[in-house]
Amino acid sequence: MKKILALLIASAMILTIVPAISAEYGDDMERSDSWGPSAPIYTEVTVAGGSTSDPTPFIKYKWELVEELDDCSPSLVNDDPDHDYLSVALNPGGTRTIHYFAIVKKETYDISHVYADIWHPDVTFKYQIELTKLSLNDGISAWNYVTTNYPEVLNKNGKLTEDWAATLEELQQEDAFVYEGEAELSYCQPAGWYTVCVRAVDSHGGWSDPLWNWFWYIPTASIELDFDTILYGSAPECEWKWVSGDTTFDSMSGIGPNANPPTVRNIGNVPVVLRFQQDDMGFGKTYTGTGPDDWYWNVKFDARLGDAVYAVSEGRQVEYEPGELSDAVGTLSMCTQDKLDFSIHIIKGTSGETYSGNLFIYAYTDTINYGSGPYPTSPYGPFYGEQAPTGTPVPTQYEP
Repeated sequence: MKKILALLIASAMILTIVPAISAEYGDDMERSDSWGPSAPIYTEVTVAGGSTSDPTPFIKYKWELVEELDDCSPSLVNDDPDHDYLSVALNPGGTRTIHYFAIVKKETYDISHVYADIWHPDVTFKYQIELTKLSLNDGISAWNYVTTNYPEVLNKNGKLTEDWAATLEELQQEDAFVYEGEAELSYCQPAGWYTVCVRAVDSHGGWSDPLWNWFWYIPTASIELDFDTILYGSAPECEWKWVSGDTTFDSMSGIGPNANPPTVRNIGNVPVVLRFQQDDMGFGKTYTGTGPDDWYWNVKFDARLGDAVYAVSEGRQVEYEPGELSDAVGTLSMCTQDKLDFSIHIIKGTSGETYSGNLFIYAYTDTINYGSGPYPTSPYGPFYGEQAPTGTPVPTQYEP
């Protein structure tokens, strides 16, 4: 009896230590009795506001991708994935759609707004867009898409050192959320480094710290012409014969007597200078001496950009011989158009005979340094440039 009593006492002690909840069921599986309640479980909460310092939202990651140039079903891509940032190629005369993403972790209060502020390469403010929270599945898909296909755009765009699987788990548990917005980038916008800052604000006006990064708008010289023919008509020997352009960009008229007056427009994202190269149109050379270098072309050419008086006074007129690439003529600013004038100077030709050939026009970037250079440095130190509507100033920008 003593041994049995001891075992019963031990069993009773175990039941008082383990905070289990049990229930007995009858043969009909209906509840007939219960054990409990459990041992008390401590809970605590502090009403936000008061004298405590409430944590504000936190931007974990941010990135950008661009819609590819496919009118049917554009995917989000990085045009040059060999670098640790987004690179955006020019759409000559058109726009590219940039998608801005951020992963925001909620802290004390609900997230009220998430903004992306963007600055031009010269640190003038470009625009602000508001990002929209994606659904649970869409947010997870966006995160999986970028980590699988374009991880390079994340390499310098996060504050945490945790692995991406941990971020995915937070998204799955809805401890963090993906926000997205989009905006256009025009060919009229300058090439170079664009600064992007994302900030979130909660329902009580608490702002997150800003998270910065940059993307690269690839410098590309591109021009468009409204003519494919230059008709000099009847031209005398030993005089300059000019064909004048205009500043109206017309539809291409084709070859013939109704060819458009020459106009050129800049459809790239950098200022351009123009250079010209023309064949001899069949005029050939004349030998006027005794040495091997005493051959002279029987024709030469001129070209000028803009109004004649202005072109001459500002050095926007060049002379060139057949086969040579001319010097640069003037600068055509971004998103502008201007007239082109051409002339021919026949030194020697056969009266009444028609000569023909081909002219080539080249566009080059201006003298500004458009090399990509290293990725901009961390945004610490002095600030300058235009302030965003969120009150965030642009950080010190990289200067080549």
